[in-house]
Amino acid sequence: MLNPDAAAKVIQYFGPRIIAYSVNVSPKEAERACQGETALEAKEQQESLVQLVEALSQVLTAGRAQDVPPLVLLSRLGAAPGKPYASPFVSLRERNGGDVDFGDTGDPVLDPLLALARQIYPILLVLPYVPEDYPFSVSSAAIPVIFGHPSQTAFDTAVLSDHDLSALFPNPGADALSTSSYVARSTGESGTLQLSVLSSTLLQQAYVICRLRGVLSPGALSENLKDLVGLLRGAASGSRMRIRAFVGFTNVSFEMEESLDLALGTLRRYESAQLELLPPTARPPVRGDTGEVLGFILESDYDFAIRAESWAPGDQVPDISIDPTRFHRALDLKCESIALSFALAFDRDPPVGAVRTWTMLIDPLSHGGISWRESRPPVPPYRMVESDKPRVGEWTARLNSVDDRPIAIARRRLLSALTERLDPVDGFIDAVITWENMFGSRQGESTLRISSAMASLLESDVQRRLELSKEIADLYGSRSAVLHGGTEPSLAQASEYRDRSLNLATKSMKRMYVDFPNLLTDKDRARILILSL
Repeated sequence: MLNPDAAAKVIQYFGPRIIAYSVNVSPKEAERACQGETALEAKEQQESLVQLVEALSQVLTAGRAQDVPPLVLLSRLGAAPGKPYASPFVSLRERNGGDVDFGDTGDPVLDPLLALARQIYPILLVLPYVPEDYPFSVSSAAIPVIFGHPSQTAFDTAVLSDHDLSALFPNPGADALSTSSYVARSTGESGTLQLSVLSSTLLQQAYVICRLRGVLSPGALSENLKDLVGLLRGAASGSRMRIRAFVGFTNVSFEMEESLDLALGTLRRYESAQLELLPPTARPPVRGDTGEVLGFILESDYDFAIRAESWAPGDQVPDISIDPTRFHRALDLKCESIALSFALAFDRDPPVGAVRTWTMLIDPLSHGGISWRESRPPVPPYRMVESDKPRVGEWTARLNSVDDRPIAIARRRLLSALTERLDPVDGFIDAVITWENMFGSRQGESTLRISSAMASLLESDVQRRLELSKEIADLYGSRSAVLHGGTEPSLAQASEYRDRSLNLATKSMKRMYVDFPNLLTDKDRARILILSL
């Protein structure tokens, strides 16, 4: 008979998904059955539920008694001395008529990897519920499964026999534990690579992709493993491949169910359980009144290349490296264009500021890593709705299709004013630098040139054009006075200057991209605008 108190504790600690998977019901059905609201229809499923709750309850009790996190004991459940690990959760699922097939591809490298994934998959279902003070990972979950498992041995052997993957280990040792190399990667990381941990690394990264895409299933995990093995083969053979890059943005909420496919990648909303993958300071804020997450995730790609050299413990570290600068810059430009699309797509004063906060590259030779920074956006958040999708899509496509390198500084300074500069004086200065990069020149009188070009671009009526030109000239003069040692404006005045300058910069940039994209590469664009409009 089910013990409701024990079931409640099991659900609280391990979550409902491992129970649902093992008993072959939906997570909702598993929760209701554990809460005693209803019994499962099939007698064998109900018996399995009682058996599983009892076993997991014993794991919790043993963990407390041994002062060991229960998840450590969970990952050893089903292990028997001298025998390959056999997941009791998989056995229960099979007994209850559930599908446990992870595929059979005929690939000697991929198939044993899928067999290992089949064994550890139920434990992966627990990871989203792991307490934050215990950094339990896929690798730690995989250790009892992988160590001595026939599929692990088959995987290691297949890697060394593979035409492409064998290049990762130029001088293999007597076994997997003694087979290592030194690998430099275009991500900027370099270090030793051990054959004995390669399978757990691939499983880790396949899982992370699932979580960041918001879909953890046997099919998704298998497909990710297939993709990772394929791109690793390509990289090992000397080809430049494209790995997945995930980038977190904040200050714009994205609450739509469906993702948004763009020219530069795919935008997805945050799922609440994804947040445990991120350091607390990298997580987007959540509105207390509505639970709305002020952020979204961009999935894009990153050029991946590697160089592998022989190495063994005690050897000198090989002098190899790959300069990551241009690889990082390519991703930075995509992220800039995404943020700029939000600034230009919506008519808001001040413009929308989508702030990049973290970046995660899915390197198949790394156990993971995330770079992040704390953010305090200087402009108010924006709530994106379904009808906004086409405008964001149009702007990313537009920015991806034109040569705007001559105004790269304008792009960056507009975004820094919107996403970084907490001091409104700094934001005001950045906004006016945006004007200068778009319409200024080393020759002639800058104030007249910039104010006349912007007024010509933004107003068609002569009188309004004159008034706007004077306003721009006054703002430009105020910026110059501050920049050259004059008295700084008050906080309120600086905020007003910044917001107005950003408004004018955004409108001018938008008009240039829409109506005069051919002038973006013309150094005389200001004079052409003044004389032709």
